[in-house]
Amino acid sequence: MQARLLRLAAKKWRVSIAQANAVFSAHKVWSFITEGYPALHTEGDEAVFEEISVFLKRKRQMAAHLADGMLLYR
Repeated sequence: MQARLLRLAAKKWRVSIAQANAVFSAHKVWSFITEGYPALHTEGDEAVFEEISVFLKRKRQMAAHLADGMLLYR
């Protein structure tokens, strides 16, 4: 499943497999997949990719929120 998801991400994001892997590694997507495997493996690749996209979007939103909060305390 992980290899298929990595190839799907690279295709959808129009990047190399290595670049998609770097994103997965940097943002702990591999851990997300491993921890969520019991539920994720029952879904198709497109649905799991959507879950990954939501996961990454929430991480970006959290990072932006934390950065905004840091600016308030300066």
